[in-house]
Amino acid sequence: MKKQLVIWTAMCCFLFGGVSSLQAQQYFGASVGGGLSSLSGPDDDDFISFLFSNRAGFTYQYQLAEVFGLRLESSWSSRGTSYEIQLTDVNGLPLGKRDNKERLNYVHFHLMGRAELDFFYIASGPYFSILTGGSRNFPDSFPTDNRGVKDVYKNTDFGIGTSFGFLIPFSDRGRIELGLQSTMGLIDIFERNVIGDLDLRTFEVGLVCGVQVQID
Repeated sequence: MKKQLVIWTAMCCFLFGGVSSLQAQQYFGASVGGGLSSLSGPDDDDFISFLFSNRAGFTYQYQLAEVFGLRLESSWSSRGTSYEIQLTDVNGLPLGKRDNKERLNYVHFHLMGRAELDFFYIASGPYFSILTGGSRNFPDSFPTDNRGVKDVYKNTDFGIGTSFGFLIPFSDRGRIELGLQSTMGLIDIFERNVIGDLDLRTFEVGLVCGVQVQID
């Protein structure tokens, strides 16, 4: 995990350090958002139910041209999934089902290319996330109730995200952005599992609202 973080940070520093000597518009801002998330595998329908997700963080955008720029987002996000578990007694007889939730908290770094046309924008690019904690809601009788989030899930996630929306100027140097954003994990985040092998990947879609101020 440390090696991946160092490489990702070095790439971001090199990229923005290289363009910082150019004269162009720069924006700094903050954003918040909320929506729905899931942890799902291609062959496992039990992990497809959605759970409310939220995020908050800061943004930096550097305009390489009038209509195109590079945007770096650094944020905290909480995502997860909900699903049913079949409970049984000591003899294996069914006792009923229980809804359970797993929530994962990440520090999130997202680098995107972003195009802006008048009051509309669209952006896409890769993200890298570091797992910081979370919660697992299991019944006491379930055999994995003593495993924490970091015992079950990998410490990092990697994927791609896309967003689009509208820009609303409120001053000569400031603007509000309202949009829709989705992220999709490209790697399996499951570390180990007592009920068999799973290929779980993150997915999130939701609304975002932010404020940007021109700083150059």
